[in-house]
Amino acid sequence: MIEEGDGDARRTRQSAMHIELNREEAELLREMLQHRIEELDKEINRTDSLEFRQALRRTDRAYERILGRVTAALELNGGASRAL
Repeated sequence: MIEEGDGDARRTRQSAMHIELNREEAELLREMLQHRIEELDKEINRTDSLEFRQALRRTDRAYERILGRVTAALELNGGASRAL
């Protein structure tokens, strides 16, 4: 993550990373993310610590974003390998 100063305002920029996955690998990644999200949701519901719960929710949202991208790539690209 790179932070850039603009006077008093600071913004964060993340560099993009691309990986090549064939359809089978992308489907496996999607399944792994779905499973982890389910487990994280259970953990969020069981935790008593507000701070820990918030951290878990941030992680859950990140997994959801990645899952959305993988799912979209699979839907967009019928069966050939795709850069994700």
